[in-house]
Amino acid sequence: MSRKKTSEKRPGDRYRARRDGTAEAPDGPAALSQRPRRFSDDLEGPRGIIPHGLRVEGNISGEGHLEVQGEVIGEISTDGLVLIGADGRLQGDLSAAGAVVEGRMVGKIAAQGKVELRASSHVQADIQAQGVALAEGSFFEGKIHMLGGSDRLPVTFKEKRRS
Repeated sequence: MSRKKTSEKRPGDRYRARRDGTAEAPDGPAALSQRPRRFSDDLEGPRGIIPHGLRVEGNISGEGHLEVQGEVIGEISTDGLVLIGADGRLQGDLSAAGAVVEGRMVGKIAAQGKVELRASSHVQADIQAQGVALAEGSFFEGKIHMLGGSDRLPVTFKEKRRS
């Protein structure tokens, strides 16, 4: 028995990555409730990866998303999101649209958007961003400068979903 594929979107459908790196949203009234829960959900699609076991010494710059599962000693500068995975290490400054840290980082973070420190993160950095989320269990030592007003405070949350 074969099933017929349909292009029909159902209320439970999530955003889908297109080849050009943009996201396709589901249609209909349920579309608003289907927005990604975390901004890092936008990391779907093409991205550069520094795999576990690879060590890069030097500066990295470019366009698009970057995932660090290995080790970087130097600066990272990109217009996309940067994910430092649980086994990832960054010793240097980070400048990006947004950042998610699960591993270790020492340096400075400058993000145009949000920065998320997950429960497994160990971060010694000064952070400058529009929004900062610190998961319960994360280690953070440094200063936070919130862009866009002095009335905004850092947000802490308990990790409910595993990556």
